[in-house]
Amino acid sequence: MIAGVPSYAVPLHSGDCHNTSLDESWVWEVLDKYEPPPGGAWDDKTYKGVAYGTYGWATYCADVQVDTTTMETQVLDFVALQEIGKVLHPVLATGQIVGGVVQAIGWALWEDVRLDAHGGMANANLTTYVLPTMADVPEIRVQFREQPYGWGPFG
Repeated sequence: MIAGVPSYAVPLHSGDCHNTSLDESWVWEVLDKYEPPPGGAWDDKTYKGVAYGTYGWATYCADVQVDTTTMETQVLDFVALQEIGKVLHPVLATGQIVGGVVQAIGWALWEDVRLDAHGGMANANLTTYVLPTMADVPEIRVQFREQPYGWGPFG
C-alpha cells in the first residue's frame, strides 16, 4: 500500500525485480489488491463495460497560414486546452502537451519517410529526415481544466 493513495489506484502483483545495471535484486509484497471504483464494471471475457473510470478531454486550435503560390505552410499560433483530472506538476504536464503538439506539427508539415527499392527507409538519419524544433513552431499556449475524479489518488 502506498501512503495516501487508495488501493484501487495502484494495481500491483507480488513478485521479484532485478536491476541489471546495479546487479541488485529485491522482492516486494503486495499488501492490498485492486478493487475497481464503485459504479464501474469490466468483463475481461466479453470486453464490455466501463474500461476506465474516467477519460481526459482536449480541444486544440491552430492558426495556420498557407501561401497559395508556394504552398508553404506555417503555424502562427497554437492553443491547447486539456482536461487531465488533477494537475500534479504543471511544468511537466505542460511539457508533455507541448511535446505532443510539436510532434504532431512535424508529422503534418515536415516529416517525409522515403523508402528505397527494398522497402527500407532511405532517409533514416537526421541530416535527411526533417524533425521540427522549438524554433520551427510558435509558442504553444497550454491551458488546463481540472476535472477531479473522486476515485483517483488525488481526487
